[in-house]
Amino acid sequence: MTFRKLEMGEIKLDKRNQDIISFIQGIINEFVPLIRRRNIHLNFNYDSPRLIIPFDSEKMERIVCNLMDNALKYTQEGGAIKIGIESNPKKMAVKSSISSDNEVVIKIFNSGPAFSRDELEKIFDRFYQGSSSGKSRSGFGIGLPLVKGLVELHQGSIKVENIPGQGKEFTIRIPKSSADEDLNVTPHMDTKEIIELDQIVNIRNTEVFNSETLNSNILGSSEKSLILIVEDDDDFREYLESSMNKNYRVITGSNGFEGLRTAIKDMPDLIISDIMMPKMDGLEFCRKLKKDLRTCHIPLILLTAKAEFDHRLEGLEIGADAYLTKPFIYKQLDLQVKNLINTRILLSRKFSSKDLFIPEEVYISKIDQEFLTKAILYVQNNIAEGDLNINVLSSHLCVSRRHLYRKIKVLTGSSPVEFINVIRLRKAMELLKENSHSISEVGYSVGYNNPSYFANSFKKLYGHPPSFFLK
Repeated sequence: MTFRKLEMGEIKLDKRNQDIISFIQGIINEFVPLIRRRNIHLNFNYDSPRLIIPFDSEKMERIVCNLMDNALKYTQEGGAIKIGIESNPKKMAVKSSISSDNEVVIKIFNSGPAFSRDELEKIFDRFYQGSSSGKSRSGFGIGLPLVKGLVELHQGSIKVENIPGQGKEFTIRIPKSSADEDLNVTPHMDTKEIIELDQIVNIRNTEVFNSETLNSNILGSSEKSLILIVEDDDDFREYLESSMNKNYRVITGSNGFEGLRTAIKDMPDLIISDIMMPKMDGLEFCRKLKKDLRTCHIPLILLTAKAEFDHRLEGLEIGADAYLTKPFIYKQLDLQVKNLINTRILLSRKFSSKDLFIPEEVYISKIDQEFLTKAILYVQNNIAEGDLNINVLSSHLCVSRRHLYRKIKVLTGSSPVEFINVIRLRKAMELLKENSHSISEVGYSVGYNNPSYFANSFKKLYGHPPSFFLK
């Protein structure tokens, strides 16, 4: 359907200025567990710590995921995958053709058999079936033609070539700037969220952090919590912003319409909103926020000059987490904010612990309970599948990879990969306590094809290796 729309010219881009390096690194992060299990060496190189360019994040995610999937498909165990981003090819350590000053070059290389001449010429043709390279192929389907179409939609180009004696490499070129668009900077995943890869993966120019140390806000980032203030009174909005800037990152909106748009785009950790506002009042803003799967998890504090009980009750009934009547002292608001954020952090720690986690027994919205229950049940019902990953889970839950990452991270404190692993390991503990299976049988039955990786993951969660729990 997407390819057909592309052919018909029905797909439009929502291009925003974003950091392409942290964006691609976030995607690579989700492929790491499979790469580790297959003992593939991964190298990510870039010649600039930050590179802001205009692109459509959803379309770019499809492009990179398709190429990463293709690289994994044709890389043998013990092989290598290399990703490079060149903003200035002359500075890169590896040889590359010279691009114009207004181009960014993205390269994805994988070791293995080379493509035949026929494959090199037709690989971007729809439904082309490869025939050689020493490995049985299932065809390239519409994945690579779709990638080509989406790259060209960005006014870019893509080519593939064999690297003699090494493998093959896809090269994407896209413009650094877009002269005909007025774009805003959109933040993406912090580069510090990359998973530690020990000796298997070599990530250059990247700080590596253990996820257990990243607990400064709901998302587990080292940054301060992000607060959205929605208030139509300029003076009061500026007062709140200046008061909160000391301990939080703050963004603002002047009415519910602006607030909703900003909440969906920036996904704040908490929202403070007035009720009486033009265009969209605080109650309607709250109602829309709490009915949207993308934003229903965000804690919301309502502010109003009205003290009537029914007005306060209405706000709480539609999902507001707290209510303050003007005038109030700032300390009251600050305590409410801290309590709500700490509640979310405790929720995420509850899931990350080794104890059983039941969504219905924790304080989250009904929509979030249903979402989390569906995700947990799907993993439990497919726990033996070694290839169960964020792509499969996001497809089952009908959400994008970015949305799934953000939602799972906020609700559980874990990335989707960690989320799946915790469920696998809890089931492994149950099986070990039955004392009727060997350790390797338990590992395979919960989706771990690498016994040492299973043992290390188990010990990290439970503090002891699996053998410790065998009677």
